[in-house]
Amino acid sequence: TTSSKPPGARPNETKVSAPTAAAPIAAAPVTTPPPVAPAAAPTGGSEWADIVAALKLRGIALQLAANCSLLKHEADAIHLTLDGAHAQLYSKPQEERLQQALQQHFNAPLRLSIQVGALATETPAQRQAREIAERQQAAQQAIEQDPGVRALQEAFNARIQTDTVRPVD
Repeated sequence: TTSSKPPGARPNETKVSAPTAAAPIAAAPVTTPPPVAPAAAPTGGSEWADIVAALKLRGIALQLAANCSLLKHEADAIHLTLDGAHAQLYSKPQEERLQQALQQHFNAPLRLSIQVGALATETPAQRQAREIAERQQAAQQAIEQDPGVRALQEAFNARIQTDTVRPVD
C-alpha cells in the first residue's frame, strides 16, 4: 500500500485535511445563568487543588495544604482534613501561614480548622501523583503499541525497559 504523505513528512505523520464547511445551524436562544458570588465555596478535590495552586505558599505550608482535602467551606471558615499519612506536616505556625494565605486569596477574614483523619476527596498531592502515574502508564502503552517499536522487537527479539520510559511534556 502507498500512503499519500507530503514530501519531507516524518514516517509516523499523516496528513489530515480540514473538514468541509457545513450549512450553518440556527443557534438556540442563549439564557444567561444567574450571577455567581465571587470566591464561590469550593466543593471538592479539584476546586481545592485549584485554590492551593493559586495560594502564595512554599515549603511545609504548601505541603500541608496539598495533603489536605476540603471538608467544608463556610462564609467565615474553611475546614480541612489532613491525610493521616502526612500528619507530621501539621504545626500551629504552618496552619497560621495557610490561614493567612487563604485570607489573602479570598480577601476576607477566615477561620481555618484542620483535622487529621479519613479523606472525603482526593488531595492535591494525591491528584498530582495520580496524574503522573497516568501519564507514565500512557507513555509506556504508547511505546508498547508503536508499530516501529514492535517491528524492532520482532526483528531483534528486543524488550522494552519500562523503567526507562518517560512521558514527554
